[in-house]
Amino acid sequence: EGVASAEDIDKAIRYGFGIRFAAMGMLEFVDWGGGDILFYASRYLREALAAERFRAPEIIEQNMREGHLGLRSGQGFYDYSKQDVEQYQQAKLSEFMTLLKHVGAIRPPVLDTD
Repeated sequence: EGVASAEDIDKAIRYGFGIRFAAMGMLEFVDWGGGDILFYASRYLREALAAERFRAPEIIEQNMREGHLGLRSGQGFYDYSKQDVEQYQQAKLSEFMTLLKHVGAIRPPVLDTD
């Protein structure tokens, strides 16, 4: 749509989605943020831009009808009802930070010694 160059798009994927999905799959990511958030954001974009392509997938609409919103409701694409959600979130964040450190995306601060 002319809002970003191919290079910009690839950078966004490489340093955003790409590394994130090594720690958490796409559907787990939807559960993390909330299927309802995806649903309402999709609806807003569809209406504001008059573009059906922004409609949330049917599975998201089905999950909304069933109250399966993700982590917050204890059920989304995955069942979190028997998990300690806070512990799960901490473990995922730790895994993600480890990946970022491994690829050099996080480095210790450079201290000025002058």
